[in-house]
Parts: sequence; C-alpha cells; structure tokens
Amino acid sequence: MSAINKNIAKLLRQEIWNTGNFAIADEICADDAVFHNNDPLTPEFGQGPQALKQLVTMYRAAFPDAHITIEDIVSEGNRVMIRWTGRGTHKGNLGRIAPTGKAVTVTGIDLDKLGYARHVAAARSSTSRCGGRVILVRRRSQEGFSTAA
Repeated sequence: MSAINKNIAKLLRQEIWNTGNFAIADEICADDAVFHNNDPLTPEFGQGPQALKQLVTMYRAAFPDAHITIEDIVSEGNRVMIRWTGRGTHKGNLGRIAPTGKAVTVTGIDLDKLGYARHVAAARSSTSRCGGRVILVRRRSQEGFSTAA
C-alpha cells in the first residue's frame, strides 16, 4: 500500500499541479477530501476533487509557468510526506496581489493522508522567495491528522 500511496501523492503534485490536467483528480481525490490551506491568500474551497481543482487553478493562473519538483518522498502507513520545490513567474493575480513579473521559488512540505487508495487530507507548510525577500506561509492541519495510523 505504501508504494500505491506514494504514486497517488506524486500524481497529485506532478500531474495535477505541474500540468493543470484535472482528468485524474476525480480518481485520486476522495469526495470528502480536505485541503488545509490556512493562509491569507488561499480562500476556503470546500472539499473533494472540485476544491482541489479550484485551488490548483487559482495558483496556476497566478503562476502559469509553475513547475514543481519533488525533492524527497517518504511513506509510512496511510501517510505520505513530500518535500518539494516550486518555481514560476508571478504573471497573474494571487488574491489581492497584482502580478509582479518576478520569478518565485517556493519550498514546501506536504503531509498527505490517504484512505482506500484515495487522497483524503493534506496539510502544507511552505516558504516563498521572491526578489530576495522570504515570505513564510504556514498551512497547518486543524483536523484529520491524529497520531494514530
């Protein structure tokens, strides 16, 4: 199951985030999947594949050339941790932030929880670098990540 969970987490980052191809979102994302993105730039999109699609669409509109590289991936039980680096050019609005045209690098860690070979919850923590300025954005889980497997 660990290898299957790693593959699902990779598909989420590499296929959906890198290409904007949502064809597999309904397959790998549970209808009640929760995405914990507790930062001022990311509105609450609800749950399930539609929430994932809206989240990715918002960021890909702001960074149309975005590309995420998976640096490390570790899986234990029903959880997968991915350390990633994202790069892109800020060409569209991101919330109330107008396009800057600057290259942005974001490093982050996702903790994904999977159930029945489907993505059910995610918590994220990331750091952004834009024009020499570092912005820390924390996205913490409020529920769904108990210490029990």
